[in-house]
Amino acid sequence: MSDRMRSSCRTVLAAAVLLAAPVAASAQLLDDVWFKVRASVTGLSVDGQGTIVKDKAIRTAYLHFTPTVVAPTDAGGPPIEYYQVDVVTEVAPGSFAVTSSSVAGLIGPSEELSVSLSLVFHLGDGTDDPYFAGSPPVAFDIRLDAAGHFKKATLRSLGGQVIDASLDGVTGFVGDLKLTGASVAPDKLPFPAS
Repeated sequence: MSDRMRSSCRTVLAAAVLLAAPVAASAQLLDDVWFKVRASVTGLSVDGQGTIVKDKAIRTAYLHFTPTVVAPTDAGGPPIEYYQVDVVTEVAPGSFAVTSSSVAGLIGPSEELSVSLSLVFHLGDGTDDPYFAGSPPVAFDIRLDAAGHFKKATLRSLGGQVIDASLDGVTGFVGDLKLTGASVAPDKLPFPAS
């Protein structure tokens, strides 16, 4: 391979790495933003008789985004900022709790995409109960006010697969995950925002 070809390959590889890696959230637009989301799964379960059956579940939950810092990937580089995403679900009538947390990096000039948003939705009290988990890519439509500050946003999954689930707390489930939602003001939450 010629030196010129090696140099071209290195340039293309470097560009691909830079485009694929999550970049620092530029203005942390979603700092302390809440979303009310509807998560639905459709697929197949194994029932008590060992028969494969169609199954589905829908869960309303609340996602809370707060900036967090993850160590840089290369020594001496600046830390990359990501969001901690807490999933809050109703664990008993009128009682809400954080039932899972994950870290997500958003990419795009205005944080429009999350390559993988790892989420667990509990369908009961948040312990050994029915649940579903997935890691869908998510697109955000973020609206800013005239001063360039966060005003409102919606989100939707771009496809999505359930990566672990048991809709009855006993048997396994496989299927698709769909996520839709919109930002919600903290004073409109059915629980005190903290």
